[in-house]
Amino acid sequence: MIILIDSGNSRIKVGWLLNKDGSIHREPHAAIFDNLNIKSLSQWLECLPKKPNYALGVNVAGKHRENIIEYELNNIDCKIEWVIAQERTSLLINKYKNHDQLGADRWAAMLGIVEKQKKTHPPLIVASFGTATTIDIISPNNIFVGGIILPGSFMMRQSLTNGTANLPMSSGESSDFPLDTINSINSGISSAQSGALVRQCIVTFREYNQFPIIYVTGGVWPEIEKETRQLINGIKFRGEKKTEIIYENRPVLDGLAIMARNIL
Repeated sequence: MIILIDSGNSRIKVGWLLNKDGSIHREPHAAIFDNLNIKSLSQWLECLPKKPNYALGVNVAGKHRENIIEYELNNIDCKIEWVIAQERTSLLINKYKNHDQLGADRWAAMLGIVEKQKKTHPPLIVASFGTATTIDIISPNNIFVGGIILPGSFMMRQSLTNGTANLPMSSGESSDFPLDTINSINSGISSAQSGALVRQCIVTFREYNQFPIIYVTGGVWPEIEKETRQLINGIKFRGEKKTEIIYENRPVLDGLAIMARNIL
């Protein structure tokens, strides 16, 4: 059994891959733990149906978090390999100027998405709405051609609260014509997040003359889903059909599972 670990800035998501009688099995549901409650990881490890002998992971939460996870795995004699982005695989080519500087979580998520595609497919967008927001573009011939990074919703709210004297920390609904401060903040942040995705859709269409399939993930997605779908569906591109927006619960773990299959 191989453990799969997606260590984000706020949460840790874990799963597993098991070769049983020549057949590959995955966890039915990913487990999610708060970064401040690392003991939940050790409890989850104790409840596994089989003792793991290896782990593959990505970590964007710093060296200290990496050390804590390694300590928990060492307690059960499980070695972990921390994945970095590669220049190319059989599934995907990485065009980042320094390929290993691309976030490993972004790379793994894109691998997980690309493997689900048919041989011929339109361009793809992989958008992750978490502590930070990343929106990455994959060409129809499976080349990662670039992506953008911006602060996530919470970071935007936090910056307004910390950087001004009178703007409060807020959350809630957005509207087209806000008439109070809280609603103005919520609407502005939702517009920034959904607008960034719309911009990348327009850029992608201009480059490939095809509207992309959009894959979204991350804990903030429900907060901006309504406005994003309205904006995307309102774009008219020369008779193109309404675009697909598909939510993926664990694309990073899916990408790690692809790598892990080569180890089993």
